Amino acid sequence: MKNKRKRWYLLWFVGSLIWMTNFFESFGKDGLDFWVSMQLLTAILFFAAGIVGYISYEKHDRDQ
Repeated sequence: MKNKRKRWYLLWFVGSLIWMTNFFESFGKDGLDFWVSMQLLTAILFFAAGIVGYISYEKHDRDQ
């Protein structure tokens, strides 16, 4: 039986979705200011971390 590892990278994708929702809500109210642009940057970084985690997860599975 294959040992199942936890897929923590999914949390990064969920975090990215939450930050994007927050970004669009703030963007609709205030327009683009410094803090709204930081929300967008955070969402992009969360998504990138999810991609890196996914690649690491798949590489580990291929190695075993």
